[in-house]
Amino acid sequence: MKRYSLQEVIDIVQERINAISYHKELYKIVSKELPDDITIIDVIYKNQCVLSLRYMVTNRFIGGQMQVRGSFYVYAINYPEWYHQYKETVGKTEKIVFVSEFEAHTSGGSKPLTSFLDEFLPLAKEEDRVLVASELDKQNITYSGISFDSYQKKYIVQLDLKEVLNLAKDNSSNEEYITLYKYMPLETYHSMLQNMTFRMNSIVSMNDVSETFWMNTLLYGNEKQSKEQIYEGVIKSKNVLISSFSDKADDPIMWRLYGNTGNGVCLGFSIKRKDVDKIYYINNADQTCAALKEIAKGLRSRNIEVIYEDNEDLQYRIKSTIYNIESEYRLIWKKEEQIEDIALYNGLLSLYKDFKYDKGTGLFKDINIKLTELIIGNNIPYYESNYPLLIALSDEKFNNLRIQPSEIDSFR
Repeated sequence: MKRYSLQEVIDIVQERINAISYHKELYKIVSKELPDDITIIDVIYKNQCVLSLRYMVTNRFIGGQMQVRGSFYVYAINYPEWYHQYKETVGKTEKIVFVSEFEAHTSGGSKPLTSFLDEFLPLAKEEDRVLVASELDKQNITYSGISFDSYQKKYIVQLDLKEVLNLAKDNSSNEEYITLYKYMPLETYHSMLQNMTFRMNSIVSMNDVSETFWMNTLLYGNEKQSKEQIYEGVIKSKNVLISSFSDKADDPIMWRLYGNTGNGVCLGFSIKRKDVDKIYYINNADQTCAALKEIAKGLRSRNIEVIYEDNEDLQYRIKSTIYNIESEYRLIWKKEEQIEDIALYNGLLSLYKDFKYDKGTGLFKDINIKLTELIIGNNIPYYESNYPLLIALSDEKFNNLRIQPSEIDSFR
């Protein structure tokens, strides 16, 4: 029977990390000695523990007598099974393997330590990589390489999705600042005036959550996602905050869609171009998307999962062409910090963050956007009193604000 020393266990794990092909520099081993000849060996990836080994000497001489001890694995689930599996997937639940000088084991039984590494930190299989490349070549998809992500257990196809999908270039990308507009009901602007804040909400807090994950449906063929998969997607994206803008000022359609049909306001903001992302619009029937989808679905049927590398950057920046009339830009707040504030909008829970207005700079702190223009809708209630009050209060609270009534009287 194989005997493992502590150093051998660490060496075996380090050898596995050295063999990882995708971002192996982000993995590290952290060990900690505990009393009674127990050592914890954690494999850390991006500040998350992806595997925890408990090394324990089972046969010890204490006071001239041999003592033999063992360990057992407790598998506790305190919530629905899908949530437990999600926490394991993202490293929130430790994957624990007990290792003695004789064996390695979990609740599923004993086997060589390398077998557990194959389960928790797998490596690429050359025959699978060749198959992925073959499927891409058949569809004439241009890519620069194929790696295997041991953390996600998926093959990463390295390509420029914008180029592959022939997405339209943004003509304003060379400008340092652009002016963008946000339409909102009067109640929302009242809250801004009252609190002197700008609110960004979680991207998953939409009336139709499928819009959030439309990109995955488009590229990976996840039309028939289970409820559990949808639930996991919501949790993964809950701390991604967005705010949507348009480059259309005082536009009748935008008033109807987002400005409560003129019973609200349109705000103009000066924003650094590099801080916002223009939405790309793709036709649902796009042939290249269909080819990428077929590749992913075909490989999945062979138990091979792929990710198109740029998808991480584009998944919050792509919408169907049925929305292109909005000419949307998005400000995206995606930080490591946990969002603490929770709102309830007509029964819909939303994580949010309020950004304070700095009177000195005229900027909303941390997101550095400047309110420059207020267009007051022609259908606001109690117009004869609300209209002049909105002008006076907005002028008092915000710096150098250009204020004017909307020129739109009818909405289509």
